[in-house]
Amino acid sequence: MQPIEWVYVLIFTAMIFSSTLWLILYMSRRDEVHSDPDPSALPSVTFLVPAYNEEGYVQDCIDSILSVDYPKDRLEVVAVDDGSTDSTLEKLRSYGDDIQVIVKENTGKASSINTALERVDTDIVGCLDADSTVSNDFLKSMVGYFEREDVKGVTPAMRIEEPESLAEMAVWVEYVYNLFLRKLFSLFDSQFVMPGPGSLYDTDFLKEIGGWDEDTLTEDMEIVFRMVENGALIKNSTNAEAVTHSPSTFSGLLRQRSRWYRGNFWTMSRYRNAIMNPKYGNFGAFILPWNLFYAGMTVFITGHLIYRMGDFVVSSLTGPVLLNLSLPGLQALSMFHMFQLAIVLLGGTMLAITVKTAPDGMSFRDKTAEIGIFMAAYAFIYSMFWIKAGKDLIAGSEVGW
Repeated sequence: MQPIEWVYVLIFTAMIFSSTLWLILYMSRRDEVHSDPDPSALPSVTFLVPAYNEEGYVQDCIDSILSVDYPKDRLEVVAVDDGSTDSTLEKLRSYGDDIQVIVKENTGKASSINTALERVDTDIVGCLDADSTVSNDFLKSMVGYFEREDVKGVTPAMRIEEPESLAEMAVWVEYVYNLFLRKLFSLFDSQFVMPGPGSLYDTDFLKEIGGWDEDTLTEDMEIVFRMVENGALIKNSTNAEAVTHSPSTFSGLLRQRSRWYRGNFWTMSRYRNAIMNPKYGNFGAFILPWNLFYAGMTVFITGHLIYRMGDFVVSSLTGPVLLNLSLPGLQALSMFHMFQLAIVLLGGTMLAITVKTAPDGMSFRDKTAEIGIFMAAYAFIYSMFWIKAGKDLIAGSEVGW
């Protein structure tokens, strides 16, 4: 075989191995997917809400917290206006004594939630982005995990608001897949992000490790490395639903993901000693190497596809194009087509399980075409995100909220 064929054999084998691993993990522990531990007592909880020019969403966010099914004397809200230039502060102050409001100059999200963290004296602290909302049973679905001594963080089931644009639809499908994967990562003790919409932390532990890093673009990823480094486990609830918003255009999505992926580059570089390090458990031994491999694989496949398409176009312009209409031989079928068939079958199985894992009320029947398009275009779309992030990192482009 040619070297390029060996590369594809490696890629297909890795994809089949990882997909099979997740399916085996799911089948062996599927009773835990929708099962959250019942708390013996309800701990006190504070939600931190950082807001920068979120006048269109912040009231829905605060209202959802105040409406959660939880004792009001065990629930507090600290909102931070990070130098907004719209009516965000006015809307926050309209809640009077129901919430605490901090006003500060614009220094970014991590700085805002660290400032608010200084005021927290409850057992649990949660972070909720101002453009997000939580479900009524959110806290009761999550706090029971903290009764296990080594659990210091819990993540929710995230989805975006009902999509209207193609960009929002792409993210909607991505988040649906992540509902399944995040739970599997939790069962595998290998979650690598504490999402801004709705993640909960053990307050004392969070303060001990220094809160959120203010020098990174992705404080919700960087903090996981320090949590795992200090012996923490992070769990996930598929019943606690956090709903957020996504950029409505692909240009906006590209800017958002460029920032996220640049933060990914930075964090992986800073904690490169965690890769294959037994101190980090499955997180370091499997998830981190796989993430690096997956990013490289996505860019490689897209680049090679573009090269082949370009080569075909050039050949068609410079001479006759001969189409090979003969059926592939048995050797070709066994090498590539069987790999591709296995990946399609595994992917379809994982999609079916994902639909089953998703919270009640999520509609899939009217999104069949969009899901198919997303699956077909996923590698191209996300390789563009990685390439843009790498270019911006090299160029030193500035980023903000």
